Amino acid sequence: MRITVLIWDTGGQERFRSMVSTFYKGSDGCILAFDVTDLESFEALDTWRGDVLAKTIPVEPSYPMVVLGNKIDLADRQVPQEVAQGWCKEKDIPYFEVSAKNDINVVQAFEMLASRALSRYRSILENYLTDSIKLSPEDQSRSKCC
Repeated sequence: MRITVLIWDTGGQERFRSMVSTFYKGSDGCILAFDVTDLESFEALDTWRGDVLAKTIPVEPSYPMVVLGNKIDLADRQVPQEVAQGWCKEKDIPYFEVSAKNDINVVQAFEMLASRALSRYRSILENYLTDSIKLSPEDQSRSKCC
């Protein structure tokens, strides 16, 4: 199966917040990223996650997400790995420590999101198909009249 992934990097800055919500509508998944050297960016995850869940259609808590702790190549870390993992575990969101600069775990994170989005899509299809009209021929053993 072939899938297309469109990536919108919104920067996560407050000035983009009103514009970003238009990207959520109709999306099949979301990557929330924060800078491990910036505690404020981690603390903003709750707000960004809430925004995403409020704008996705249909609204559902199982909407596929992945959280990335970026810039693990830098020394002045402010967000401990255990804290980020705990936040993600509470919300059942996969967590990846990444370095976009050094290409560490980036591909794995995108593959995980694509896999979760594809699983959700298949599940939705199965639910709709089970409720649809069945086109299989009826049992022909009925007696014919006249």
